[in-house]
Parts: sequence; structure tokens; C-alpha cells
Amino acid sequence: PELRVTLPRQSFPAFDAGNSANWCNPSGPPPPIPCVALTTSYDLGAQVPAITQKGVTYELRVTDISFTLSATQSTPAAPTDLGGIQSATVRVGYDPAVPGSGVVIATYVRPAPGTPTTVTISGNANLDLAPYISSGRLPVRVEVNVDGPISSFDADILAAFYVRLTLDWGNYL
Repeated sequence: PELRVTLPRQSFPAFDAGNSANWCNPSGPPPPIPCVALTTSYDLGAQVPAITQKGVTYELRVTDISFTLSATQSTPAAPTDLGGIQSATVRVGYDPAVPGSGVVIATYVRPAPGTPTTVTISGNANLDLAPYISSGRLPVRVEVNVDGPISSFDADILAAFYVRLTLDWGNYL
């Protein structure tokens, strides 16, 4: 009933107040708290091909998400640790025309100042994600708020899901 999927390396840019393309709200003014975003998706159909078949219903819930981050640049103003990350959210059902839209499925808030190299985000196991899957893919948007210097970084994003499939064998065959 558990599925673990790691997305290939995802690149997050350093926050650049002059480049709105990576802001959480690219069409608005610079955010009061610098925020960078990344939209990607989990190909769950590749892991569990049955979810794309007719006659199959399923329940899918996230149980945890963890980010293992590594800096891709290092300068005194942008250290290699993740101490500048104040908070992060993972959303499904995001509409690019509506900043802040979608349902939050996982959050992180920095517990104390420090120099973490891994960020673990706790997930919302009470939400069925099946309605958000399209063609076997679960699109997600990751928004990272920073309140200190942070370099650009790559992230390995591992998610664990609870999956329950129900097959209507008459329709499936």
C-alpha cells in the first residue's frame, strides 16, 4: 500500500528580485518575503500502471515528502546550507492564473535558525489526491520562502504515498 517516488534532480534558482520568472507570483510586484517556485509532476502511472486503466478506482494519499538539497553555487552572500529557507509548501491543483491557488498537501517551517542541508516536509494524509491525477501524473507546485541568503540549489524530492486500488474486473478485462 506504499509507493515511494523520487523525482529526478529539480533545479531551484537563487532568489533574484530582478527576475520575476521564478517568483511565486510572476505577474505581481516583488514579494515582501522572497519566494521562488517550481512546478513539476510525479509520474505515478509509470510506477503503478493500473491507475491509468479503465475499471480502476484508487485512493492516493501523501504520507511524507522530503527534499535533499545541494547548492549549485557558493558565495559568501549565498551559502551552501539551507538556513535561509524560512518555509515551503507543496500544492496540488495549482492554477497559474491564480497565485496561491491549489490545495496545500505538505508544509515546512524552519524550526530554529541553523544550517540544515535537508528539509523534510510533513504531508497531509487526510486528502485523497486521486482527483488531481491526469494521465497518471500528479502535478505539484513547490514554493520556497527565503528570509536569508540562499544560493541556487538542486533538490531530490522524495514522496511517499499510500495507494489503494480497486479493480472492477468486469470492466478492467
